[in-house]
Amino acid sequence: MAAATAARSRSATEVWLLGQPEPNPCWGKQLPKNGQVLRRFFHFVRVQRKSVKEAASLVTAEVAVVWEKARIPTQKKSRCVERILRLYASWHNLDRSKKRSAEVDVENRRSFSLALMTLFDIGHADAFDLITVDEDRQFLLGQRCPDGPRCIMQGVDQSLADRERRRLERSVLKRSSSPERATTATRSSSGLGAGDEEENGGDDGRDADFVPSAGISAQSACSPKRRRTPIMTPAVAAALDRTRISDRTAVHLFTAVHGAERHSRSQHRAAPPEERAGEDG
Repeated sequence: MAAATAARSRSATEVWLLGQPEPNPCWGKQLPKNGQVLRRFFHFVRVQRKSVKEAASLVTAEVAVVWEKARIPTQKKSRCVERILRLYASWHNLDRSKKRSAEVDVENRRSFSLALMTLFDIGHADAFDLITVDEDRQFLLGQRCPDGPRCIMQGVDQSLADRERRRLERSVLKRSSSPERATTATRSSSGLGAGDEEENGGDDGRDADFVPSAGISAQSACSPKRRRTPIMTPAVAAALDRTRISDRTAVHLFTAVHGAERHSRSQHRAAPPEERAGEDG
């Protein structure tokens, strides 16, 4: 009795040409196929009573997670949603003619059933050029081509993740290793403000103790730009790796050394001419 009830229940929820809806996104260690995506789509539509567009958006988000884990660039979300809607429209057209037995109808059903077993491909048009790891290219090739290499997704490549993290931190360090850029920009903006104030005759007495920096700004505008010296060179990066100094610790070291160097230069410029001559001698 219980078995008969369960059979009737499964028959009521079964989707023509697809089988039972997917209650959970069980994609396994491979990229989802058209049939899996469509069964998951019908779970949102028929079980959770979502609209067609909302169901397509939810499935797209789930599929995108799998492609991201595989480290494969994907298309825009809107295009992925459109792909699911087109897949659903194809199924809907076949469903309306499922009682027909003409040869063309039978062939259309067979072609659709074969398409359900192929990859739900949302890869970027230039995915092979954008992928940097050859193993990821081979994985995508195997998923797209039935006769391609058989590959499955493994766990997270921790060494690769660490290398990418260190590369990103070093890139941030290179951009932030020249505080003189911010100082130069501040001085330029100060000089521009003073010049505008003089042209407008705008001294209302509120800045009586303020000393205009017109001379400084003019000198800054006429003086040649100082050439930037890169701090994070390949030799420095290799030395950090050999001594096992983390990038975060390296930032503190560079900041301290740069601050001490600027303080020494400031003291040298502030010293009387005779003392500077003695130091240089």
